[in-house]
Amino acid sequence: PFTESEINNIKTLFKINKVLLKENATEKNFRETNFNDFDVIHFATHGLVTGDYNQLQPGLALADPLHNRSWYNDGYLSSEEIARLPLDGQIVILSACNTAVDSGAKYNFGLSELSNSFLEAGARMIVVTQWPIVSKTSSEFTYKFLSSFKKNESNALGKTINHFINNTKYSHPKY
Repeated sequence: PFTESEINNIKTLFKINKVLLKENATEKNFRETNFNDFDVIHFATHGLVTGDYNQLQPGLALADPLHNRSWYNDGYLSSEEIARLPLDGQIVILSACNTAVDSGAKYNFGLSELSNSFLEAGARMIVVTQWPIVSKTSSEFTYKFLSSFKKNESNALGKTINHFINNTKYSHPKY
């Protein structure tokens, strides 16, 4: 429910941005992005683990294309497809549930295949979750982190995490 406001708030932090919302958030439109133009790639969507909705691989749910549906544009960006993206040092934020849940696969180093696929594609850093998230809190967390990051604050992610741990409003483990 907070996806659109999350994205609209975050885009104010960047001079150059490309926003794919609602029916425009298709796999085709995402794949056609020149990733070299961006330092941050942010997804606010549903993350699916292996077995969810009969998926064979973890991935991200994107908009289901109304026309020209194909393997290239089927509304599901799988970890295998992500690993082939031409990323080069970007920070990837997966504002979605369970994006770091370990699938038990060999050599995943405690991260999910989904998380590892972005690293394999060339991402420098990933921000992921180990559990279901609260949309409003995720939106606030991401904005605070990226605000600190844009100011070149040292340990922006750690400071954001500590803020949420120490803030009584967010002290419950569900946040």
